[in-house]
Amino acid sequence: MNDTIVKSAISSFNNDALLNPAFFWTAVCSALLFIGVWIFAPDILKRFFPTRKNRPVAFAGIVEIAMIIWLTLGHGNWMVLRDGPGILPFISAAALFLLFASLTPKISILNIRAPDCWTRFSKTEQNWFKIALLLIGVFLISITAPVGLGFGALNICAVLFGIVTGLCLRKFSPSPILPILLIVVAMAMQPEYFRFGQLGHLSVLHLICLAETINLMALLFVFKHVRPRGIIADNHYKYIKWFLWLTDILCFILFAMTESVPVLLAFWVMVSVTAAVAVLHLPREADVSYLSGNLWALALMMTGIITGIFIISACGILVWNNNSNKKFWSELKRVML
Repeated sequence: MNDTIVKSAISSFNNDALLNPAFFWTAVCSALLFIGVWIFAPDILKRFFPTRKNRPVAFAGIVEIAMIIWLTLGHGNWMVLRDGPGILPFISAAALFLLFASLTPKISILNIRAPDCWTRFSKTEQNWFKIALLLIGVFLISITAPVGLGFGALNICAVLFGIVTGLCLRKFSPSPILPILLIVVAMAMQPEYFRFGQLGHLSVLHLICLAETINLMALLFVFKHVRPRGIIADNHYKYIKWFLWLTDILCFILFAMTESVPVLLAFWVMVSVTAAVAVLHLPREADVSYLSGNLWALALMMTGIITGIFIISACGILVWNNNSNKKFWSELKRVML
């Protein structure tokens, strides 16, 4: 009986804590960290990332490593879920697959060399050390799944298939946009698991930050892959634009009222359609791909804030300083409005 009362008290305390936007206030308290990264960004870029052409790949790799560690070590307690894990283990496995598939090619692209002390060991000792690291990594990844060997094996298979897929994509450098989008959707689906909030009781800040992250991901995807075609006349575009903007606002209002994941995905689709129509309306000679770099920086900043992985936000600040952003806001406004 006493044990039940204690568990009930702990549960009430956790539920009350989840009602508050702790992620936001943590980010506010970490403002000095962000300001320091912003001030010393040029020195950091020159010291640790001297090759300019490899910087985007390096930043994406750091983001992927941080998210893999976050998924592996930060959320092993599945007991906080009141309604069971549901499809969350499958989403976590899919995110691990995408992250490893995206990270593996970057290791060969960056040509990371082992430290000098590594050469002191014989080939046999090096191989045994690699096997030990692999076994430790497999063990850590397997314990992130709920109790049961099935989900642990699912995570291990996801990692192994991700590495194989990454080796097949060795000549490419995939972007971690899709795994980040998947994790954001999972945070809206089971916010308690990610210590983000309480399902059904998300505050205005929770909803705005989720929607803004989805919005930036949609804009980034469109500006990176869609090219101007000039196929929409100005007189038609004016009415289409306002209709799509109204639909976007209604989708956000509906998401704020229902906190529904399908509505959040519909919001992402509608923002993508709005941005795609805006880009297709531009003449063929226009170029909007350069805006994707700054959108990627903003998306990383927001992702780091809602997940609490501030190294991702720091990478976003470095990406912003690495790109030319003098006319970014005016150009974005010109394209979208």
